[in-house]
Amino acid sequence: MSTIKRINALFFFITALLYVAVPAQGESPQARIDSCDRENISIYYEAEDDYLNACEGIARAEKFFLQHNYPVSDDQISLCFSPPVIFDEDSDFLKDAYGYCKPDSKSIFLRSISSPFIRDSEKSFFKLRLESEFMLKEHHISIITHEIAHIFAQYNFDLLAEFESEIPKMGTGVQEYIAYVVQLSSIEKSILKLILQQYNPHDIFSHEHQINELVFALDPEKFGIMAYRHFYSLFPKQQRNILKRIFSNELNPDRLLEIFLQE
Repeated sequence: MSTIKRINALFFFITALLYVAVPAQGESPQARIDSCDRENISIYYEAEDDYLNACEGIARAEKFFLQHNYPVSDDQISLCFSPPVIFDEDSDFLKDAYGYCKPDSKSIFLRSISSPFIRDSEKSFFKLRLESEFMLKEHHISIITHEIAHIFAQYNFDLLAEFESEIPKMGTGVQEYIAYVVQLSSIEKSILKLILQQYNPHDIFSHEHQINELVFALDPEKFGIMAYRHFYSLFPKQQRNILKRIFSNELNPDRLLEIFLQE
């Protein structure tokens, strides 16, 4: 290989490493860093709208957990807005995600509101077209709220779950249940009303065992509607009880699903 080709190959290799590493570390060469006046939050962004939406999304998630008497995480949390949502070299299938949360590392990776992916006219928001800037903004904030809710849910699970012979794992179903309840309950009421009108009134969990990864995977947004309707069909005491059972690992339908699939 000629010297020029070796240099070009080396340059390509270094560039590729940076392309993968930058989002994983939560920063980019143009990124600004701020905290929404919170000591444990680091937000990496380029567009001011992303930062403002992040602050609003965090505040909405905090409000839900505090209203239900659960603390929010005081661990260091990072939110990174990056054009391609890439997490590592083995996760190419996640490039087209709105956002993604890694609860173990307290990291959230998000699309910018200005990205073509978010603004794609062919996409919908729980079956609603993003026909106005206001709706687009609510969509974007709700994504952030959903992802930060994962962090707060995991935090409370880690505090309350019973530890026996092994560290218990929070099921995907109950994780998404809480994240969608927080997301939808924080959306502007007029938009939430329109969203709910798009779905059959019978789209609601009829049994807690339906709160599992399989039902979520079949239709994530419908799962979210079912979760929201189920939670708010409960009396306040029942809401407190289901949250307590989820965070203490008493309610984890995915555990039963795993046993069934292994048989």
